Amino acid sequence: MKICCSIIIIGVCFVCRFVNGSGNSPPPAPTDTRVVGDLIVKEDEMMKISCKFTQSTTPPVSHRVVFSFDNGTAIESSVNQSYMATVTMEDDGRAIRCHPFVEMSQILSNRGESPPRKIRVLFSPKKIDKEKHRYNWSVGSENSWEFTFKSRPLADKVILFSIKNDSMSEVNFRYSNSSIGDLQTIAITAIQLPKPRDRNPQDDEVISQQLMLAVYSSAFPTKHIVYLFDLDIVGYNRVELRQRKLLLIYTGSAVAGFILVFVLVWKFMRCQSKKARAEADTDGKDDDTIYSTVDDEKGGFAKENRLYVNYNGDVEDDAGSSSNEQRVYKVTYNAAEFGTDKINPTYETN
Repeated sequence: MKICCSIIIIGVCFVCRFVNGSGNSPPPAPTDTRVVGDLIVKEDEMMKISCKFTQSTTPPVSHRVVFSFDNGTAIESSVNQSYMATVTMEDDGRAIRCHPFVEMSQILSNRGESPPRKIRVLFSPKKIDKEKHRYNWSVGSENSWEFTFKSRPLADKVILFSIKNDSMSEVNFRYSNSSIGDLQTIAITAIQLPKPRDRNPQDDEVISQQLMLAVYSSAFPTKHIVYLFDLDIVGYNRVELRQRKLLLIYTGSAVAGFILVFVLVWKFMRCQSKKARAEADTDGKDDDTIYSTVDDEKGGFAKENRLYVNYNGDVEDDAGSSSNEQRVYKVTYNAAEFGTDKINPTYETN
């Protein structure tokens, strides 16, 4: 009996040594393990990844890989096979690891582990707040209404349409664009709508206009979000009346200014014309013209006036030759003797 117990004990020790001995330890784990593939994926598109690692130099080698997610999901694959899956919004931010296994037996095995990588899902614009179906707009005042949504990448195209009688027309408008992470806000600050017809000329009239705002991202050309709403416009007639008054004032001022400028130019041209005629009359008189003087106190010609004039002309001397000389003559005339309407001057050489 003692011999049988000794044999059993020796057998157990031998098995333990075989399992835990230096020649029978678990195989070394693969090194440089990493998840390879593009983890930035559009929503509802296929993600394709694989597990890369360095095999141990001693056999055995790894034949299977397990991909594990931080939500507890584990997917097994072969070493040379990629893992493919359709990505949804629930996968955004989820961490993934891969584990290559090396197995000698069900008891003796080892595995590598890669650093975690996160999945980043790209998605088209999505509404996140409760949609509002009516807005107010006061003409002539500062107005703004906002639309907040999520988009990755951010939306880069916004179009505003006016809807009337089942037809749409694009509307010119201005807006501001702000974002924090994936949250994006479009704030419309100005719009240009066609003038409504058949409206009552009352200052407090409310004009309703149905509009549609479409938000696009160039990464998703076939997907967009749409906001349908009614815009109540207040004070349209009041502003239009003010604009008409201002236009009338500006037009009247422009006409008055044009008339004033025309009159000033006309007077200036008239003065210039008179001045030119006077200079032309003075330049046209010959040097031998006699000018009379007027006595302002008596209102007529003075009784006796004298003036000197220059005479340029040809003068013949006694020898009969002529020369061009300048002489000065003293002219004397008597208005009392000949009358104011007829002057008979006498010439004397000075």
